[in-house]
Amino acid sequence: MSISLACRKERDKKGFSTLFVRVKQNDKDVKIYTRLKVLNRLWDKRNKRIKSNHPFFEQISKQVKSYINLTEELSIQMKVSKPSIEEIKHRINGGSSVNDVLTFLDLYYKSSIRESTKKDYKSTLNGIKTHFKVNILTFEDLCSKSNWEELRENLKLNNKSPNTFNSYLKKAKAIHNSAFKQKIIFRDFPHVTYNEELSPDPKWITRNELMTIIKNVDVKSSKFEKDAVSILLYLLSFSMRGLYKQDLENLSSDNFINNQYSDQGSFNFGRSNTVYRHKRSKTGKIGYIFIGILPIENIIKSLHFLLKSNQKGLFPLPIKSKNFWDLHSKNFKSLTGNNYKSSRKAFMTTCGIAGVLDQDARELLFQKDRTISRYYKDNSPPELLLKYSKLHLKVLEKYKVMQLFNELYFLIQKRYPKKLDLNTSFLSNIELNNSFITKLSEERIVNNILRLGEY
Repeated sequence: MSISLACRKERDKKGFSTLFVRVKQNDKDVKIYTRLKVLNRLWDKRNKRIKSNHPFFEQISKQVKSYINLTEELSIQMKVSKPSIEEIKHRINGGSSVNDVLTFLDLYYKSSIRESTKKDYKSTLNGIKTHFKVNILTFEDLCSKSNWEELRENLKLNNKSPNTFNSYLKKAKAIHNSAFKQKIIFRDFPHVTYNEELSPDPKWITRNELMTIIKNVDVKSSKFEKDAVSILLYLLSFSMRGLYKQDLENLSSDNFINNQYSDQGSFNFGRSNTVYRHKRSKTGKIGYIFIGILPIENIIKSLHFLLKSNQKGLFPLPIKSKNFWDLHSKNFKSLTGNNYKSSRKAFMTTCGIAGVLDQDARELLFQKDRTISRYYKDNSPPELLLKYSKLHLKVLEKYKVMQLFNELYFLIQKRYPKKLDLNTSFLSNIELNNSFITKLSEERIVNNILRLGEY
């Protein structure tokens, strides 16, 4: 196994010969021709350089030196990771030397995927790197069948779901395919079979389980504030129709839609900032949330209070600090045995219990429409806002979110007497069964509050 720089014996009419790199690997003996020509009679074969009287000595000498350096680098790499002939050829012809998969993700792949997908891929690659027990995850590591089979066995021994292996494999293949198409690498991904997937077993928190957890929160404990915030984040995620961490972080007052839903002659909420236009971070799906449904606004205000925020409006939430999610995700898991993503499972399951059709439930959860209708349907008209707001309210009622919040609010008031005032000039939960055909004044809205505490 060797690699060296040499000069062809054949010359053109002017006496120039092409430099080439000779690669001997296993049974292969390959010559890879460069784009550089030198005068054959002025080539020093022994020292691999041109003689000082060669025309344009300085410029050509630099190019020769760069090829020598490259062959030395490739010689070391051949001892470590055994690059393929195609990869060596790519390097000789001026190609990239990217072999670190995470570096490839940062330099070449980031422009073609969403930021959330990039973060997900990076997390997966770091997980694979840990399981492969390497400091730098190379494409050679990624394309090793033995690495994948060993990973499969290790996950099985650690009682991990077969779906975990499949997730790792699927994302690794996607990244490899992109690098292959961009001619960053030339080796094929090995044939690795997927595990037989387990049937979905969604784990979620029932309303009764969550009520028991809230009642057991110790108001005198030093971690009361942390427990209260952790539970409020879950209630907000559920109440905002299953928003994930990234979605909650992205909440912004700039996304309230006012001109389409107020003072248009058909209805009036009595104040601005009641309809929120949300674009889901994972899918890009756009939907509209009526913030006026209790207890959404009160949950948000309680979070601002406990997190000591000076924010005047509802958004953004003060939840973007470095360790915030790590702290509260672990705490919520400790309290409930579930993670925050379970809020989507709870919401979808409650939709079924409440009799909401699956297609409407998917719309409420901002799931992407896979049918052709996605090109034609506009969900912004007030009539559709009314339809989905009524279904949204129905789900919150069934899960008893208002009662859950009130129980937690009682504890907050007990810990901080008279410090959290949730009275507003606009009382939420308008009677959504009244269509928006009639112009609703603030007084009318106040007089049509749903008595959520009585169900």
